[in-house]
Amino acid sequence: MNILYFDCFSGISGDMTLAALLDLDKNNYASLVKYLKTLNLDDKWDISMERRSKNGIDANYIKVILDDCEEHHHEHHTHHHRNLTDIINIIDNSGISAGAKELAKKIFARLAKAEAKIHGCDIDGVNFHEVGAVDSIIDIVGSAILLDLLITQNNIEKIYSSPVSDGYGFTYCQHGKIPLPKSAFEMAVWKSAKVSFNYHIEVEGRFYSVPFEYIKRRVDVRITRGTVEVFYEGTRICSHVRLHDSKEKYSTQETHMPPNHQQYVQWNGDRFRGWAAKIGPNTVTVVETILSGYKVEQQGYRACMALLKLSDQYTPERLEAACAKGLFYTPRPSYKAIQTILKSGQDKPAEDSEPTSNQSSDFGFTRGADYYGRGRK
Repeated sequence: MNILYFDCFSGISGDMTLAALLDLDKNNYASLVKYLKTLNLDDKWDISMERRSKNGIDANYIKVILDDCEEHHHEHHTHHHRNLTDIINIIDNSGISAGAKELAKKIFARLAKAEAKIHGCDIDGVNFHEVGAVDSIIDIVGSAILLDLLITQNNIEKIYSSPVSDGYGFTYCQHGKIPLPKSAFEMAVWKSAKVSFNYHIEVEGRFYSVPFEYIKRRVDVRITRGTVEVFYEGTRICSHVRLHDSKEKYSTQETHMPPNHQQYVQWNGDRFRGWAAKIGPNTVTVVETILSGYKVEQQGYRACMALLKLSDQYTPERLEAACAKGLFYTPRPSYKAIQTILKSGQDKPAEDSEPTSNQSSDFGFTRGADYYGRGRK
């Protein structure tokens, strides 16, 4: 499986995202410019790409040049105030792909929701300031174009991101001087945990997956209100969005699973239950007991798959009968127990035999009715 991972160790911005995505495949630069030109923005703009070295680190660099020939560096400008409808119309009327359109509109809708909350108004009443500017539109729509291209070209199935490292201090925008980040600081708590056999650690009653290679290892855990980060010998090995919902107990990432668990990723508990329901109610009960017997439901998928495939080997009717027999013996029969019942034929009904009148008794002194009726007339 191919994944795309954003390592935001120094934060992230629109032009940083454009530069990073182009660095993965510079051949997409011509396509990017071609599609951006179809946005038909009123303002004059241009875009260029070059290599730069900063503090000894070589990187790709993107410049968005506005009509005043000033490079785009996210400083405070006077911008056109566009609302969400304006921007969606720009996107819909462009020549970019359907996938890029959908992604770009989702990004702007999420930004509009955040702005509406900050300003205390409806989404329709939001007028984008910096985000509505030409350079920001190019950043966001351009990133959507490149992501869509990379996903298609490289068969990318998942996109992950590290926690974003926030800056500090102040910045200037249309609303004046504001602190950066939104919160002055964030409290963090550290604890030590041991990775259990099911490749999860426990944090305040919730369970978070860790790469299975670290089973039985002791790790350090950094906990903030929003994230759970796991470190081994000083190196961060994974992170999770922290769970707060009382109904959510497990956060499991597919890449953390052993290979024999990953092959069942496309399956889920409901799919196994649906398959079992086609066989019979006793099979459903056995599947339920198998799934509920593991802390992480996915760990029971292999046994469920093996159990249900017995219907191919022995017929669905015999599997249903074997599950009924297993449940008669114990409320939690295992796959092995059901398999043994089928192999030994215990699921088959016993053949009834009617006793005959001349059947001999096992006991030598048993007397029948004829004995006690002797001498009667």
